[in-house]
Parts: sequence; C-alpha cells; structure tokens
Amino acid sequence: MVDSHHEKFEKYQMLDRLAVGGMAEVYRGKLTGERGFEKLVVVKRMLPHVAEDQEMVSHFIEEARLDALLQHDNIIHVYDFGEAEGSYFIAMEYLFGKDLHSVIEKAEQENSPIGLALSLFVISKLCEGLEYAHSLTDLHGKPLNITHRDISPQNIFLTYDGKIKIIDFGIAKTTEKATKTRFGIIKGKVAYMSPEQAEGKPLDKRSDIFSVGILLYEMVTRKDMYDGATGQMLIKAINAKYDPPEELAPDLPPQVYEIMHRALAKNPEKRYQSCAEMTADIDNCLYDLEDRPNAKLLSEYMTGLFEREYAEEKEKLSQLMKYPPEKGHTPSGTAVLDKDYLKTKIAKRKGDFKKIAQKILFEFKRLHSGSKKRVMYAVESIIVILFVLLLFLGDGSVTKEKYSQLRMGMTYSEVTDILGNDDECRVELGIKNCVWGSEGKNIKVTFIADKAISFSNKGL
Repeated sequence: MVDSHHEKFEKYQMLDRLAVGGMAEVYRGKLTGERGFEKLVVVKRMLPHVAEDQEMVSHFIEEARLDALLQHDNIIHVYDFGEAEGSYFIAMEYLFGKDLHSVIEKAEQENSPIGLALSLFVISKLCEGLEYAHSLTDLHGKPLNITHRDISPQNIFLTYDGKIKIIDFGIAKTTEKATKTRFGIIKGKVAYMSPEQAEGKPLDKRSDIFSVGILLYEMVTRKDMYDGATGQMLIKAINAKYDPPEELAPDLPPQVYEIMHRALAKNPEKRYQSCAEMTADIDNCLYDLEDRPNAKLLSEYMTGLFEREYAEEKEKLSQLMKYPPEKGHTPSGTAVLDKDYLKTKIAKRKGDFKKIAQKILFEFKRLHSGSKKRVMYAVESIIVILFVLLLFLGDGSVTKEKYSQLRMGMTYSEVTDILGNDDECRVELGIKNCVWGSEGKNIKVTFIADKAISFSNKGL
C-alpha cells in the first residue's frame, strides 16, 4: 500500500492508497462531521491524465450513475460522486474483508476449503444481488436490462463480518448503453466468460448467470474451469468445454450437479432464465443440508482463514482512524484551505464582528503612516481580515458545511431541506439537474429517479 500522506480531498481525509490502475487510483478515506461523526469510505479518483480523455470521462461518469441506482445489501453502496481539483471521483462504502479470489487462493494454501454449504450460501447471495440489478427499472418503469459482464472472483467481496458484495460495475451495460457498444468488442476476464461473451456477441442477464455457474463450479471442485493460455481459454469458453464436475468432485449431492449444468448450458435458452430461478434451486439444496450456513458461519470462516491478516489489518485500521488531521495544515500536493479553522482562529484573536470592523479601520489609518514595512504589514492584515469578514457574511444558502451534508441517494426533497429552494432546475431524458446559488458560488446536484447521483460545487 502507498501512503497518501493523509491528503485532504474534497470532504474526505485520505488515509492510505489501496491501489492504482490505468484509469483511477483508489484510496481508503474518512468522512468526518459534527460531534465526532466518522465514517470509513473508499474514494476512487480519476487520474489527471485520464481526465483529459472525454471518452474515459464519460465512461467514469456512467459507472457512477449506474452505481448510484443500485441499492441492495449484496451490492457495494455508492455514497457520493463529484468533481474536484479537475478530477472526478466516486466515494463508496468501505468493505473490511477479502475478495473471493484471495479467499480461494488462501484456502488452497491452508488446505482449508470453503466447503459446499458456504459455497452455496455465497452463490445464493450473489444471485440475489444480480437478480436485483437485472430487474432494475428507470423512473418510468422501463427495464434497464443491466448486465454486469465481469462476474469473477476479483469482483465478489466477502467481509469479515459475513457479508457478500458484488463490486465494480465498471463495464456493466444497460439497454441504452448497449446500443453504443461496437459489435465484437470483448470485455471481461476470459476465464469467467459465457460462450456468447467470448465470441463478442450481444449479451443479456443469462451471460452473468453462466459466470455465476463458473464460480460455483470452481468453489466446489477446487479446480479452474478453464485453464491454459488466454487463446486456449477463449476457445474453451466459446465451446463451453470443461471437465464434468462429477469427475472432479464425485461426492456432491445430485442437486448441485444439476444446478451447475443448468447454469453452464452453452445455449442461453437452456440456462436459468433468471438468477431468481437459480437462487430457488440453491436454497432448496441448502435446506437439505445438516449444517445450514449463515453470515455468522461465514464470518467465523473468514476470520479463521485470515487470522493473522485480520489482526494486522484491524490494528492498522485502528491506527489510521486515530490519525488527527492537523488543523490549518495543507498536505503536500494539495491546495486545500481549512476555512473553518482559519475563521475560528482569527475570530478568537480579533473578537466579535465589531472588533473586526474596528481593526479594519485601524489598518486603513496605518496605510498613511511611516515605513514601507508597516504599510506592507497593514495591507496583508487588511486582506486577511476582509477574507474572514466574507466568511462571516457569506453564509447564505450555499455553504461548505451544507455541501458536506449531501449524500448519494438523497431525494430532491431531502436536498432542499438542507439547501433550501433551488435557483434553477432542468429535466432532460429523465435526468434532473439543479443549481443552488449564483454563477460564482453554487452547488449542482444531478438526480435520476428522484435520487441524487452526483454533486459538484463552485467557489466553496
């Protein structure tokens, strides 16, 4: 991990950098508020050079809009989206745990497989999240027909307290977006592709179901469904060519084989037609097991499998959360001014509004007195005092404090409760863009289906 030097970005205190890729960097951060409020978040920030590429920017914004619509217990939650310091960012919930790829890898190293019951439990929750995404509609009730297109172990997250989350809808498609996708372009991980995805054909939710089937196959057989070089795996994926699970794990209940074969049917028409159907069969299978799994059992497995890592990460998290932001200090590489602290500090020194006004008059008189040094000091003092005066007088409907209270998913009514009546609102293609404030100092909020999906500010 790369230390972020506790950089302040927008309303978030960056704690450490978790990863960096070709498009964005990901930070663990902390949102703070009144009376000791603190919340851990993950901030995905677009890299500066990417911000100059309009196609990449559009892709990033579309990812944020789609993520904002997805509100389900088994899908990572997005809290915020905006633009700051010339770059777009997404703030989402912080998940304390490991991705499924890491879990499977560690389980093999420790010879401690996740087991049939927990495997079915994980897949069942995964199906519940996908069923929600696949069934989502817009504000007019029209199906969005979302397809994740990258269901793989790296994009399934298991937390230490037993939750299962789908992450990264970065290459997901809706019906509207699919019309703009070039035919034959393959995106996703070859080892987890459906036959139609491997061939670059148009996809629907049944492609995700095939990918879920691969996950179940690999979890219960402890073998990769496709192996070899990328070209070899692509050919196997196109033909749905894999070793029968009965040969690799001969002691599984017959229902489990039936579930896998149906999910992994080469012909989409012969597959499960929805994740709900697959969930029903898995739940029936779980009902017949002696030890029925739950979040508590998954939590015990996770903390046991990653016992050392769990203790180390917990301690590091504790230390990061204790970090006190240094008031008035701007970390290197940023241009953030702590106006609240400056206002408080100078107000304590100058007294109330009347004393500030008296000080301004006094400094103006000093401009006409003696030395050049005294004149320069007086000019500097007047500039600082005028700035503080603006802070005292400029607390209209648009303030930094109010902006910090905004959250992804808020309704228009909830936003107006904080900011008051808007100054301008426009609705185009079901997207509502509203502005609070003037040209020089404003807050802009975008709504879809009466849910806030992005925020930006100017002059705050």
